[in-house]
Amino acid sequence: GRVDRAVQEKSNKRKKQRNDVDDDTIPPPSSFLPAYSQEIRQFALRRLEQAGEPDTAHRLAMLWGWDDYAFDEKAMAEAAAARRKKYLQIDDAIALLPNSTSNNIIPQLISDPSKLRIAFEELRRDPHYEYHHGPFGLDGEWDEDTAAGGMEILQIASPHTILLIDLPTMISSHDGIHALRHTVGALLSCPNSTVVGFACHQDKSRLRKSSANNNIGEW
Repeated sequence: GRVDRAVQEKSNKRKKQRNDVDDDTIPPPSSFLPAYSQEIRQFALRRLEQAGEPDTAHRLAMLWGWDDYAFDEKAMAEAAAARRKKYLQIDDAIALLPNSTSNNIIPQLISDPSKLRIAFEELRRDPHYEYHHGPFGLDGEWDEDTAAGGMEILQIASPHTILLIDLPTMISSHDGIHALRHTVGALLSCPNSTVVGFACHQDKSRLRKSSANNNIGEW
């Protein structure tokens, strides 16, 4: 799985570092590889338990072959309560908004070019922002196993509008490429626009690949 591949990559780097400096004080990769994989999986299960998802945690443990996995319901409830006290929950946040319902708060995935054009006009005409300039937030999601190097979901947001864009579907048609070119492309290429993200080097790389990895044209 992805956990094992990530740990293996770290192991290879550690092995190369050990060989390069010929330093016996650096432990061999075999000494930490199994432990790291197990610790990461245990961490994931604890987070699922804290989020109140014991069934998901159990299914994941079974996929990993941990047949003896069990959880403490009392400890899970206490951890979930502590987490809820520490972090703002989306249901609580929605309840604080005037006249809010989940339908108009949770953004829908945009796969249609015409809907992208309309949604982008709403994004850029946010009454709290100067037209087109932002700042806007950017983030991307992808599956490293199936995305062929590109991005799958592009998120662009202002404080009051969030767009989730289905890139594989959009780049599969001429109209989709045209819509992306005149919305996302125009925003990112505008010298007056401010677009921010967190550690977004890989996001930008994936976005470039999504633009180039199609048979119609870049956007």
